[in-house]
Amino acid sequence: MVLVMALLAMALSVGGGQPAAAQSGGIGAIVGFVNGVPEQEPVDIYVDGELTVEGLAYGEVTEGFDLPAGSARVLVAPQGEGIDAAFLAKTTRWDAGAAYVVAAIAGPVDKPEEMLLRTWRLDQGDAPADSGLVQLLHISPDTPSVDVAVEDGDVLISDTGFGDLSASIAVQSGDYTLEMRPAGQTEAVQTVEGVPVQADRNCTVIGLGFLGDDGQLEVVTFYAPLSSAQLADTGTGPADTGTTQPWPWLLGAAALLMTLVTMRDGAAPVRGWLEARRTRA
Repeated sequence: MVLVMALLAMALSVGGGQPAAAQSGGIGAIVGFVNGVPEQEPVDIYVDGELTVEGLAYGEVTEGFDLPAGSARVLVAPQGEGIDAAFLAKTTRWDAGAAYVVAAIAGPVDKPEEMLLRTWRLDQGDAPADSGLVQLLHISPDTPSVDVAVEDGDVLISDTGFGDLSASIAVQSGDYTLEMRPAGQTEAVQTVEGVPVQADRNCTVIGLGFLGDDGQLEVVTFYAPLSSAQLADTGTGPADTGTTQPWPWLLGAAALLMTLVTMRDGAAPVRGWLEARRTRA
């Protein structure tokens, strides 16, 4: 029995004592939520049955929520009416260490009543020192493709259509006045002052609303870290410690099993040898 316990302890020690997910807790995903449906009353957002966002008004974007990585069911319901009143639903998947925007948006201009719930994964690639990444998320149904430019200056992001998330561009950290322009044109349909671009962060500029209402878009911004090391440890996502493979633990367990089998098969010969020794004595 002592030998068996020793072998069991040895097998477990090969894998670090317990699975890596239990040791590290794992890294979750950063998720921001947007109510991008014009004239929509405030909404509650449920993730896997839990009330996660309460009373999100049109044109608002949340801070990033640190949520468990993996598959998730997202439901959107009128504020205070409960999960059974949900009018939008989507099953999505979030990878550990990644950043996402989830938005309720109006349908295309020919079907504005068909609201949609969509998910976009943000770019978290490397940026030069003291720089961040800027992307454009275009969710204004009646607005043609747009460019984003520095005020009276160069275009940063070009020709992004409805429902699209642009490629990212690295921008030196600082405060910028940005213009939203119809693609290829110089006249701005919206000017946003004092947009902070932060080093080592993704700044996603979100254009929403109906351009036809007053000839102006509405713009909000969402920020996410570029490095998964900046994310909080949720205790529920997959581990990211470099020791997540189960092979060492399994090999130790296999060795233990082989030892036990050998002990069983070899027990009778050993008993016979001991009996022979006693007889000769």
